[in-house]
Amino acid sequence: IRAGFCPLWEASELNLQQLDEGIDAALANASSLIKEATLLLRSGFHARAYTLSHIAREEIAKVTMLYTCGLRMLVDHPVNWSKLHKRLRDHRSKLTSDALVSFVNTAVNTPSGVEMLQLEMMLAGTTIRNEWKNESLYIALKDNHFKTPSQVITPQKAERTIGLATVAFEDAKRYLLSGGKLTQREPEEAKKMFANINPDKLKPEDALALIKELSMLIHSAAKSSGSTRFEGQQSEVVEDCKHPDRTTLEP
Repeated sequence: IRAGFCPLWEASELNLQQLDEGIDAALANASSLIKEATLLLRSGFHARAYTLSHIAREEIAKVTMLYTCGLRMLVDHPVNWSKLHKRLRDHRSKLTSDALVSFVNTAVNTPSGVEMLQLEMMLAGTTIRNEWKNESLYIALKDNHFKTPSQVITPQKAERTIGLATVAFEDAKRYLLSGGKLTQREPEEAKKMFANINPDKLKPEDALALIKELSMLIHSAAKSSGSTRFEGQQSEVVEDCKHPDRTTLEP
């Protein structure tokens, strides 16, 4: 991109209706990717099944980015549109968002899981997950030998990632059901809840405390509504996040 030139898509401001449309589109695409990944796995194409389920998780991460942006608008906090558009395209930003949401959602059904996990460790796993995605598409040099994606990515890893994508998808739908569409939220109500929280000025320790508090609130709401989850898969999230360097499992 030549100096002084800013592409339209990189500076474009969005309204709440567009954000809602983006959220719906991301969920629809994620749902399709999960279904296609399942079909590929059943047909023996586990490497590409991993690829699609990994991308599904990235698409679901966009939901958080877009919804958070909408909340900023509702409470009159400034939005860095250029940064948002860059994050929507950046793989590691989406994986970071996915890790943060997984941290919160782990506590929804297993509040004690928050104490067992180290957020820094979860975020460190984003690098190797991005590498696994590449290895599910291209040949890789391993132990001085070139290997195909199907030799590097195991069926178990693909199945696990499909399961985690499914959990993330259901969590996103539940969160949106609880919060409602951005265009239908009352700005004054949102301001009462979030106006005193400026994420740009939060210290890391305060942000972590806020995440834990939010997870407990979501857990209480889910418990009171009788909501249930895929507890077996959720325990895998906890276990995998404790070991992000394990190349046989997906964190």
